[in-house]
Amino acid sequence: MKFTTTLLCCFLTTLALVAQAQVPKKSEKNATDNTISLLMRLQIESMATTKGLSQEFINSQKKVDSAFNAVVKEYHNDSLFVSHLTESQRLWKLLRDSDIKAIYPNESPNYYGQINMDCIYKLLIKNNTERFAFINQWLKGTQEGDVCAGSIKFK
Repeated sequence: MKFTTTLLCCFLTTLALVAQAQVPKKSEKNATDNTISLLMRLQIESMATTKGLSQEFINSQKKVDSAFNAVVKEYHNDSLFVSHLTESQRLWKLLRDSDIKAIYPNESPNYYGQINMDCIYKLLIKNNTERFAFINQWLKGTQEGDVCAGSIKFK
């Protein structure tokens, strides 16, 4: 919600600046129109990129959650493992979110620039991809004879 509000504020601020601009002389009109057009196009492209990354993050999170739930279902008879995996998942989410706060400690909108949300989403997607690979090893299984398999079932 905070992200959407920030984008909306940036877009509305751009529109307000355009509306408040004095009417230029006829010779300056084309240059001003081109600048306004460019600013609006960049703002819209930035919002579209961020929206695309936002959706990619949501999809990657669903993928992690789905894999986690599948592992819990497949290993439901091993309550100790399920308990530890559940705790691991909870702590991983805290670590992931804390890492974002460490990299971007100032939560003021646009403090790190307009592209900041794109950077955050890319980092979240990267973390989710790595977590999916970690969780998915319980679904894929491991080779018979792997002495380090631990709780991972053999194929």
